[in-house]
Amino acid sequence: MPADFIDPLLTSIEVLIEKNSFNQVNKYLLLGATDLLGRLKDEQALSMREHLITQAINILNNEPSLWSNVVDLSFRANRFDTPALRRNSFVAMLEQIAAVLPEDIKEFSDFCVYIRRLEAYFPPEFWPKLWKLLTPEPCMNPSLTT
Repeated sequence: MPADFIDPLLTSIEVLIEKNSFNQVNKYLLLGATDLLGRLKDEQALSMREHLITQAINILNNEPSLWSNVVDLSFRANRFDTPALRRNSFVAMLEQIAAVLPEDIKEFSDFCVYIRRLEAYFPPEFWPKLWKLLTPEPCMNPSLTT
């Protein structure tokens, strides 16, 4: 892509991201923007990818049913990265989703099934990282530690 198109494109995508939150209505619009960002390799595009994924993960507090769309967002954002970088960023994004989703809702159960299916596509050295996502961290009650 010619360099003189990249700056206006990034500016337009940045405005699009800021004006539209990730939800059921805007998810396809933002997935399309993510497709474009995934093809660009400059620092601004990488920063915008991270911002968009973080914004989408934060939305899961209110709309946990969008977790699979956040996964799709990550696929699109990192599609053209190296396989090792793609796997590492994908597992990091899954860790963020696992930290946000409450364990007592249907969406977390669906997320756990998804994690178990991923094992077939990841090398064995990634399996413990995936399994850790299925095991909730015990909460420490501060009143019990004193």
